[in-house]
Amino acid sequence: MKAEEINNWQSPKWHIDFGDTESELELLKSFAYDLLAYENFSKAINIHLEFTEEGYMSLELFYNLQRIGELHVVNLEMRELGFFDNEDTESYFDHSSFQKGISVIKNCILK
Repeated sequence: MKAEEINNWQSPKWHIDFGDTESELELLKSFAYDLLAYENFSKAINIHLEFTEEGYMSLELFYNLQRIGELHVVNLEMRELGFFDNEDTESYFDHSSFQKGISVIKNCILK
């Protein structure tokens, strides 16, 4: 995956009741860029933006073509993200603690 692909992601035009989709997408994009920049993941990680239904936006993460989980914005104001792996284990971290996010995803890959 290349950063140029992330640049093309577009915010959905949902009803205002679903919140600030522009800011939510920007937070997801920011974390996606960080993942691609992390040298241990850069060649093996794939990230797909998903809109499962109106109001729900997430990133599906794949490592060596195997799905490892999904990432959601849990609290936009606090910049908190939630990672849910394939075994439904939940981990939460704020975007400023990038190393914790990397650690959570790395642990999921090593399972």
